[in-house]
Amino acid sequence: AGGLFAIPLLILTGVSVPEAVSVNMVASTVQNALGAWRLRKEIDFRKAFWPTWLRFLALPFGVWLLYLVGNTSKDLASQVVGVVILCILATQWILSVPPQDHLHWGWEVAAFLGGGFLLGFCGMGGPLMVLWVMAHRWPIIRAKAFLYYLFATGMIPQAFFLWFFFGSKIFVAFTLGALSLPALVIGMLIGLKIGSMLP
Repeated sequence: AGGLFAIPLLILTGVSVPEAVSVNMVASTVQNALGAWRLRKEIDFRKAFWPTWLRFLALPFGVWLLYLVGNTSKDLASQVVGVVILCILATQWILSVPPQDHLHWGWEVAAFLGGGFLLGFCGMGGPLMVLWVMAHRWPIIRAKAFLYYLFATGMIPQAFFLWFFFGSKIFVAFTLGALSLPALVIGMLIGLKIGSMLP
């Protein structure tokens, strides 16, 4: 949800799509790493193995497409992000399923390849993975720990590929992301507190 909220707002302020993705990536790294650390005892690392590698596999293709779109006009890039957001929201609405004990392995492949691609392309890799996690009959703390871990492990490869495709100019956006960290940490702590009180 952070990417769905922050990236469109950054684009509206005139920031390019690659820069918006980079700012959000830096901020999200700290947020998710702290969340994963706080819930580390709840992480099922065996269950997270294949989802992690599926994301890594698709991530460079997403950043490559971001590079192609980012080198066109800002208007086109903004429109593409808008279409992605609409598709994500439609997918969440259509694919809402009751929690189950087991899902077919094909859903795992689709969710995490898609999540890795969207992470690289527009910094919004979470929604497909959240749908997959919420389709399981897991305690909420296990679901949160799993997602924090996956989000945190995707950020360093994402930073590498952003640098690889866009070069040193992306470091300005990384710096802007770092400057936003105090506000993000405060918001995250408030969110964790509220989340711990929900059933």
